Amino acid sequence: MSASASWKGFRTLYWLNVEINGYRRTYNDISVAMSMMGFFFPSCRWLESEEGAPYRDSLLLNQVERAKFLLDRRRHDSNKCMPKAHWAEWDKLLEDEKLPRYKEDKAKRTTSVYMLEEYPLEWQKAMRPIIAKRELPLSRTKFESHFASSPLTCSAIFKEGIILNLYTTGASGAAIVAKEPGRHCDLYIDYRNQGPPRIPARLEDPTVSAQAYLTHATHFAKHRPKARFALLRLWSAPHFYPLMLGMDNRVNCSFFDGLERVWAFRFVPKDMPGSEWSIHQAAYKRLAPYDDKLGSYVRVKRDLFIILGEDEEHLRRVATAMTFAIQTRPWQLEVDLWKSFVNVDLDFLLRLDRK
Repeated sequence: MSASASWKGFRTLYWLNVEINGYRRTYNDISVAMSMMGFFFPSCRWLESEEGAPYRDSLLLNQVERAKFLLDRRRHDSNKCMPKAHWAEWDKLLEDEKLPRYKEDKAKRTTSVYMLEEYPLEWQKAMRPIIAKRELPLSRTKFESHFASSPLTCSAIFKEGIILNLYTTGASGAAIVAKEPGRHCDLYIDYRNQGPPRIPARLEDPTVSAQAYLTHATHFAKHRPKARFALLRLWSAPHFYPLMLGMDNRVNCSFFDGLERVWAFRFVPKDMPGSEWSIHQAAYKRLAPYDDKLGSYVRVKRDLFIILGEDEEHLRRVATAMTFAIQTRPWQLEVDLWKSFVNVDLDFLLRLDRK
């Protein structure tokens, strides 16, 4: 960074009461945060340079145009919160075979999922490459482009260590193939047999309608004519959040596939009951250490941070600080700029699709 940028980075760290010598990656973390946010503000000079020329017309920076395209994303609900229609085909298959949805082994005190004698051929064709075959790119950019071109092939979640074999006679869920309105067929795990998740009382409810946050933003802008906003969304894979599961919780996230093999997730699957609470709590923990500085201008909703700025300069400071807080130690979470919007006005915010 330039001397001016370095000074701004030090000022941000000082404002957050972060010691530059606290750990060796502090300076790198704030540099990355400043670079990520800087692209969306007029004071960015890098795009005017020869090195930045190829990126001037990037759709990433043309946020008005990018907002017109609805990303192919799974709904945020864990499967207990999904509409019954989503599971209709699976429930009908079980009903046609006259099977209850689940059975209890009282001797072993476990709950197993009844499996169909024969899965639909279309499901088998979709599921088998999903679990353990094709290679999966490790970088985030290639990861997302891979699913964009072949959405069902999350395959190498086994090869890359996202799931592991579990040598048990039962499982907590069953893999199925279903389709959300307006989306392609995708892999889902039916964990509806599990009890309700234990929710910490101190957390805000992440299932609250987005309208409450928009109302707050509207009220904020009413008294601040130069108000600007940012929406920062955390990166996550199509079927799981980047949150490691403890060894004792992996059995609760196990599932049968179409061949009655048993697998278990190492990371929090999005179908897990209460998964929206898990990512919400992880996001809230990134804000908590800096709540005295950022709490008045940042709202957390699941994997989304809504940032309120009194003007452009204030927004840049708060958004940079929040990006640093998200991506710094323990280096578990990352802002996904492709799914984020920075330095936008209230009208832009209100016109965004709620998804």
